[in-house]
Amino acid sequence: MKILKLITAAFAVAITMLLAACGGGGGSPGANPNQPNLTTTAPSIVTLMPGTSGTYQVSGGVPPYRVGNSEARIAAGTLDGTRLVISAYVAGNATVDLIDNTGAKITIGVAVGSSTPLHTTAPMPVVLLPGSGVQYEIAGGVPPYRVVSSDVQIATASVDGAKFQINGRAAGDTTVNVLDSTGAGVAVAVRVGASVALMTTAPSPVVLTPGASGRYEISGGVPPYRVGNSNQAVAVGDVAGNGLNIRGIAVGSARVEVFDSTGAKVGIDVTVSSGSNLPLTVTAPSPVTLFPGANGQYDILGGMAPYRVSSSNTQVANASVDGSRLMVSAVAAGNATISVVDGAGMRVNVNVIVGAAAALSSSAPAALTVGVGPTSTRTFTIQGGVAPYVVQGSNQNAFTVARSGNDFSVTGVAIGSGTITITDAANNRISVSVTVGAPELRISPTDLKIFPGIDAVAKISGGQPPYQVAGGIPSAIQVTVVGDELRIKALLASKLDVTVADATGQTAKITVEVVNGTGQFNIMPGALSITEDDNQPIRLNLYGAAPGAVCFYTDRTQLAPRENGCPNNPATVTLVTGPAGSRCVNGNTPVMLTAVDSTGAVASAVVTIVDNGKCSPGAALSVTGAALQNGTVTVTAAQVGPPPVAATSAELLVFGGSGQYTVTSSNTGAATATIAGNVLAIKGGTTPGNSTVTVYDQQNLNISRQIAVVAN
Repeated sequence: MKILKLITAAFAVAITMLLAACGGGGGSPGANPNQPNLTTTAPSIVTLMPGTSGTYQVSGGVPPYRVGNSEARIAAGTLDGTRLVISAYVAGNATVDLIDNTGAKITIGVAVGSSTPLHTTAPMPVVLLPGSGVQYEIAGGVPPYRVVSSDVQIATASVDGAKFQINGRAAGDTTVNVLDSTGAGVAVAVRVGASVALMTTAPSPVVLTPGASGRYEISGGVPPYRVGNSNQAVAVGDVAGNGLNIRGIAVGSARVEVFDSTGAKVGIDVTVSSGSNLPLTVTAPSPVTLFPGANGQYDILGGMAPYRVSSSNTQVANASVDGSRLMVSAVAAGNATISVVDGAGMRVNVNVIVGAAAALSSSAPAALTVGVGPTSTRTFTIQGGVAPYVVQGSNQNAFTVARSGNDFSVTGVAIGSGTITITDAANNRISVSVTVGAPELRISPTDLKIFPGIDAVAKISGGQPPYQVAGGIPSAIQVTVVGDELRIKALLASKLDVTVADATGQTAKITVEVVNGTGQFNIMPGALSITEDDNQPIRLNLYGAAPGAVCFYTDRTQLAPRENGCPNNPATVTLVTGPAGSRCVNGNTPVMLTAVDSTGAVASAVVTIVDNGKCSPGAALSVTGAALQNGTVTVTAAQVGPPPVAATSAELLVFGGSGQYTVTSSNTGAATATIAGNVLAIKGGTTPGNSTVTVYDQQNLNISRQIAVVAN
């Protein structure tokens, strides 16, 4: 923008000098000394944006007038009688000459650009996490705009009209340059922080003897790291890469603080003791459980340095010591005992189990039934045991099995049966019996209530098409099958069953009740039933609604209208599975659909979800949201200051289970949690620290989901 201003200023000086040579703002009066000078209301320099124009009056001189354009592609003048119109096309500078019949001339400079400097709404600096994005607006300058990131490994940038987005990729600092069509630019500093809070493996306090040291790991935050020491006469910490070493100097207390490049810090209290009255201990749990090839590191506390270690079974686990740091390496499945001995001969034993931390299992039922074809494929997750896993099927003529990581899928090929065997690296095995058959024939809904003269549609699924109505059709209704739809027209008040059969002879029935009703605003069917394992969309008809918008609401999270907002003049409404993630219920559960038309008239229908024991409301809970990074939510705790800091909050969405939830926080001083429907709000407390927020399914408290919370 500065370049454009300099060009415009220089151009103004040149035009001013030219005008001075011509006698100012008027042209030569020609041969008649009484003829007024040629003049115009246009300023000596006209500033326009591309695509705009300015209109000015011309007088004096000797008509007719004409114009000359130096750069018509940038800007051009045209005459309409005594009106001069200057139109701007692209950024740049040009001149327009206004000339009368005697040759008198006025030169007008035209600067096509912006009177507003190029700027953005982005703060300085922009701070975001890897994998997240932020959007800001661009104004001023001369569109179109473009954006360039100086380091796309840290952050990328894109532009859409007058908006641009910055996406974080990896921790670090970079610059995003916003440029307009004249080359003017604004530099936006970008800092991509860590997706994980700064932390160390060091306990607090670290207990050492003089001359002993402990080695720990630093993670999270934004490297590089540095260390600060409060009392170097007692203990000293130093950093090498992501390694932290704390060394005891003399008896006393000290504090070591680890900082990342953003200034975030973690404090570690250090106690240096002679060791004479501190028992020898190890921070390792009992037992230590590791997978083959994994490593564990633990602190040796108290006792008398130096320490030495040994393993009772090096075929299972090895051990080594570095100062006061115990390292255990798992080799193969089995049991071993690690002995830690101090300089005075005191001994502590650590039991080690190499294998699975949990028994081998899968999310598949012990007896699994699937249909034929890819649309009936079922996918399950392997848990526990010792990865990697091997999954094998016993009858490829009936079904196939495919594994991807810890998941496996089963696809039916033909009617038959067999067994799936899952084996882990420790040779543990579990089995799943598989039966392949035609899927169950279903009609949705299973019950419906409508008025005479009203049409209704029930969906047929499963079984083996084609479908047909089995048996006679009573005269009270008309019934036809079209594809997978059972189309019903009510004629007379009655209650009856309609049976549908598939090609294999399977049958399913729907109960239809025709009741006398009014022609006022209604939803039809007004009452129907579905089973909890029926996830098909439910289409209902609207009658008698006033012209205009109709708004839909449901009172439970198992079902929700597919239509967003309040659609105009809808003839139908479709219910789909709601934010609960399933239609599982404990006991038959009515769901009320309410419709409100543009006059405020209300209509309703009741869908009863029948608990048929084929689905569990204990389906796993899932939590999603941009604030959830690697299973952790980071908020800010309120601080009195100075300066005072307000608590921040984060919102997540909960799905699965029964759709009714409750929530707890293990440390309300660090963070509090509330839930409304399926919206979970986590807010920083009054004290920085860590907390675990647990979401429970109200109908089955054994089903829960935990979220780690860090309050800075």
